Amino acid sequence: MDETLPYDNYDSSSYSYSDSNYTYYNGPPSLGPESVIVPLILVIIALIAVAGNSMVIFIVLRYRKMRQSVTNFYIMNVAVGDLVFVLACVPLTAVLYADYQWKLGNFLCKSNAFLQHVTVQATCATLTVMTVDRYYVITNPFTSRQTRTILRAGVICCVVWIVSGLMHVPSALIYGTTEPGTYVYSNENVIFCTSIHQSKRFIRLYSMYVIAVTYVVPLAIISVCYGLILAHLWKLSKGGITATSGKAANRKGQSASLAEGSSVQTATKKWKTTRIVLIVVMLFAICWAPIHALNLWNDVDPNYPHDSNSIYVFRFFCLIFAYSNSCVNPVVYALAGNSFQVYFRQICYTHPRGKQEVASTKTNYTRSLHRNGRRTSNSQTEQISMTANTSV
Repeated sequence: MDETLPYDNYDSSSYSYSDSNYTYYNGPPSLGPESVIVPLILVIIALIAVAGNSMVIFIVLRYRKMRQSVTNFYIMNVAVGDLVFVLACVPLTAVLYADYQWKLGNFLCKSNAFLQHVTVQATCATLTVMTVDRYYVITNPFTSRQTRTILRAGVICCVVWIVSGLMHVPSALIYGTTEPGTYVYSNENVIFCTSIHQSKRFIRLYSMYVIAVTYVVPLAIISVCYGLILAHLWKLSKGGITATSGKAANRKGQSASLAEGSSVQTATKKWKTTRIVLIVVMLFAICWAPIHALNLWNDVDPNYPHDSNSIYVFRFFCLIFAYSNSCVNPVVYALAGNSFQVYFRQICYTHPRGKQEVASTKTNYTRSLHRNGRRTSNSQTEQISMTANTSV
């Protein structure tokens, strides 16, 4: 008769982001094909994520123009979170699937659970901060130039990591290795890395808390911010059209119209960077939605089908989908961020193509400005600087 090992014997999943389930047939637990497939896929994801996120961190730290951008600093913090996640958690999660028992000790078991929660929390918190920052930049373009500094961004990132760690201290208490002798198969002690807290209710509440603070609440804040951003841009564009439509405006009215048009143009340029942040947030939401939905189902439904093979296989896909989020962000920066494109190419090619790209881009924008009749020195300077460093 088939039985399920302790990973799924609890009302809540053994991990908020990973779960294992092995069966045995009147003897020691048996390993299925997932013991090879899942670790292999996780290793591939880790290699891509390490290469891509390391490149992002290197570019931001290496080039002065990139370091001068507050948004780039937040992007680097997201890359650091993804890098820590794949380096610290992927190998341990791969081991969790590669063997029917845990052989790495209680400390690494707790560390795996703790770091999974902290790194994901830091990532979603940084994305939230980035979105609030973009809202502030677009709605207060002149004030933000004085208040947004790299030092403040660095302090905010440090606070994000400290708070994320404090928020998930309970994970180190809930998860751990089972005591020797608790599970014995064919006279062999089998040790599992799973939830060991005595209160099933506390485990369930913590799991729901994790879903709230690492997914629901941040995305709610982000959605509100982007709704306000779009409303502001719509209002600003309508105001700019109205201000410039009158032909009989006096000189004072013309000055106000030009200022309004400049505000519309500035907000539109800043929206390009905001759009990149939005893409990153959407990918995070999409990649983590299935595993959170599955865990929430597990938490609220007493009839959750723990012994269902289809649910078991579906959890594999949810887990891999969530982990893959760690390697997609560098692709977004490379495809959508002009400044990252330039420096990616500069690093990949032996000749200084990046500098030529920057100079060529500046020249093209300057010519474009002349063709469109926008020749004021302030407008030209802002266009060129924004082209050389898209992420402001």
